[in-house]
Amino acid sequence: DEALKRFAQIDHDGLVVCLDADCEVSENYVSALLKAESEGVGGLSLYYEHPFQGLETGFERQSIVRYEIFLRYYSLGLKYAGYPFPFQTVGSSMASRASHYAKVAGMNRRKAGEDFYFLHKIFPQGKFYEWVNCTVYPSARKSERVPFGTGKAMLAMEKGEKDYGWLYDPRVFEKIKLLLGNLESIYKGMHLEETHFQDFLKAENLEQELLDLRDRSNSNSQFYKNFYFWFDGFKVLKYIHFLQGVYADIQNLKACKALLKCKALDEENLLLELRNIEKTNPHTYI
Repeated sequence: DEALKRFAQIDHDGLVVCLDADCEVSENYVSALLKAESEGVGGLSLYYEHPFQGLETGFERQSIVRYEIFLRYYSLGLKYAGYPFPFQTVGSSMASRASHYAKVAGMNRRKAGEDFYFLHKIFPQGKFYEWVNCTVYPSARKSERVPFGTGKAMLAMEKGEKDYGWLYDPRVFEKIKLLLGNLESIYKGMHLEETHFQDFLKAENLEQELLDLRDRSNSNSQFYKNFYFWFDGFKVLKYIHFLQGVYADIQNLKACKALLKCKALDEENLLLELRNIEKTNPHTYI
């Protein structure tokens, strides 16, 4: 909010950039952001890498590697499915044009996940980029400050509460791909080839919402726009959790090989392979 105020004082629609205090950044961080600002981007998901080489124990190193694999697999899985907003939602590596920030009423005050909810309001504003021209290095620290995120994930693995070495079954993303390819049929007559989605709507009492969405859309293109505003990141995640009850998680190397054709034989090389996929083929939503 203070950044927005200062931009207003100089009548400049600049970028509001978020960074955590325990992060490091590449030497070209500021120059790359100024370049993005000058090119008129609406928002950015900045490329990041958790440093893991210097961690105290092998278990800590394995934990952060698995967690970052989990984050990248999820993003790349949504991209494979054709979801228009498959961006990473890491609070320490994001940016928004001031006017877009103001349009969505600024940053929310949730105790956790504020970056996730904020960015999913920013994405539909357009001109959002995966920005790979600089790098943020978030800390791999353990933390109990928030209910989820890197710090919580590291603690959960240490306590044996969660193993991020297991990923969503690739068939989960196949089902989302089938759903998103069926939007025209849904608009024309609510015909759902993806029966799991119908079950999900019933379970979450969302059938009427989708009917209302269709009825107030005057064209295919308007329905698509309304649908993706409705089927935001939170609903996508809820649907994926629903599908977990149908398709059990599988080991990370197998999941990435099946969905993304990865060739790595160990987790650290798998992470490097996923980083390269993201860095060489960044996503944009115009």
